[in-house]
Amino acid sequence: MHHHNGPTRILTPAQAEAIAAEIDEQEAETRIETICLAPVIDGSRTLSQAAAELHEFAEFLRDIERDGWQLVEPADGSHAYVVNEDPGKRIFEPELHEA
Repeated sequence: MHHHNGPTRILTPAQAEAIAAEIDEQEAETRIETICLAPVIDGSRTLSQAAAELHEFAEFLRDIERDGWQLVEPADGSHAYVVNEDPGKRIFEPELHEA
């Protein structure tokens, strides 16, 4: 994830929805990122450990929002789909696929 030191402009849900509606299916594959919500506390053995994992995830969500990401639609309980106004931004590095 890339951070900029300029002023933060948080994308609204309506703006994110409009961006998603304007892009075609092929572009959506690269522009819309999926965040898996379900396994955030998987493997936690204590409530304190689970709380720490949830806190870390909440910080991650705030960081990506400040970086211009926003939900395209309400989260469905296990996944959230987000988009950025800047078509070149990515949350995660592209996976390298071996032939």
